[in-house]
Amino acid sequence: MLLATTAFATNAFAAEPPACMDEVMREQILGHLGNVEQMASGRRLVGLAPVADVLVAPPASANQYATATTYISASRYCEARAEFDTGEAEPIYWRIDQMMDDGEESTRLDVCHRFFDVFEDGCKAFRPGE
Repeated sequence: MLLATTAFATNAFAAEPPACMDEVMREQILGHLGNVEQMASGRRLVGLAPVADVLVAPPASANQYATATTYISASRYCEARAEFDTGEAEPIYWRIDQMMDDGEESTRLDVCHRFFDVFEDGCKAFRPGE
C-alpha cells in the first residue's frame, strides 16, 4: 500500500480524466448502454442528462496492485439520467480513470447500470463516498 501511495504522490501532476460528458465518453456510454438496454428490455435509449461530475483521488482498490510506473493517477465519478423512448429515466454511473503505464497515459471507462451492476449493490463502487 505504501508503494501505491508513494507512486501516486510523486506523479500528482498527471492529466485529469476527461469530463463526464466529454463527447468521446458520452458516445461510448450511449453505445454500450443503448445496446444492452435494447436487448434486455426493448426500450431505446434517447439521451443522457448530466447530474454529477466529481474529480477525486482514485479509490484505494483501484491502485491495490500499483507499481511505481503503473497506477491510476486520478478518477472522475459521473452520474446521469439515462432517458428512454418510453419517457422513463434511470440513473447510470461511471468512473473515468486516468492511468499511467510506464510513462504513457491512457483513459479507462467503467460503467454501472441496473443491467450491469456486477455486485448488485446499486453501483456503490461508482459513487464517491459510498
